[in-house]
Amino acid sequence: MAEWFGAFDDLRVDVEELIDAGDRVVVVLRLHGRARGSAHEVDMSETHVLTMRDGKVTEIHEYPTKAEALSVVALDG
Repeated sequence: MAEWFGAFDDLRVDVEELIDAGDRVVVVLRLHGRARGSAHEVDMSETHVLTMRDGKVTEIHEYPTKAEALSVVALDG
């Protein structure tokens, strides 16, 4: 993740929604930033599914859409 974040001169991540899915949390994010060394602006959304154990994140999976993440949680749960 540090490598990915390092690709930006300026990056802001806004949490738009958190969804309780038992031992998992669905996190809908909006990313805003500028790629390092360029004027290219990034404005995109993605959704992460975090697996929790004893109050700590043990896994993170990225999905391009909220619908896809929710379908994975429903299939696994």
